[in-house]
Amino acid sequence: MARAVGDLVSKRLIPLFYRLYIGLVFLTSKRIYIGFEDLLERLKKGKAIVAIPHQFILLAPYIYREKGVITMASRSKDGEIIARTLEALGFEVVRGSSSRGGSRALLSMVKRLKGKDVKVAALTVDGPRGPKGKVKPGVAFLARKTGLPLYPVTCEARRKILLKNWDRTLIPLPFNHLTFRCGTPLMVGEDLDDRRACYELEERLKALEGRG
Repeated sequence: MARAVGDLVSKRLIPLFYRLYIGLVFLTSKRIYIGFEDLLERLKKGKAIVAIPHQFILLAPYIYREKGVITMASRSKDGEIIARTLEALGFEVVRGSSSRGGSRALLSMVKRLKGKDVKVAALTVDGPRGPKGKVKPGVAFLARKTGLPLYPVTCEARRKILLKNWDRTLIPLPFNHLTFRCGTPLMVGEDLDDRRACYELEERLKALEGRG
């Protein structure tokens, strides 16, 4: 009983705390957006897929709040909390991961992206378990099936805490200097198979992160 109550409290309080805390970070921080012109122009007339390293799972979602974004969260207990948090930001969340239910979730995302309501699909491309920086094939599959461009996006915070977990999750501190970078889009088609697309996306993300 106590465990069930604790789970319920976590599912309700963590999304609220996230919105309050990250909202405070954004409110008190200088924010710079680099290289987003092409993505913004694309979204005026079409759709896109945004590829984000799992390390930025706390910071990146806030810039896409209330923008018609669909994403994926695992079916684990942690995934349930993440899903509720993202839904509180206005995201549409499908449940699945590379280890459980991922294929069905990806097909659901393909269907939704071909509809009218969803503008952007956002995926943490090396999650939910890593290895850090290793892009999973699901994002390439999604790009190939929808014909949409993949935009690599990274984040940086001058003042931060890096957790000692597999992805070194970045926790930004208030009164900060935040930098968001978007790279050139990648198309997955006949001349670029999924394996090569994953490698190319990894390299583009590394290049963005290497700019400091």
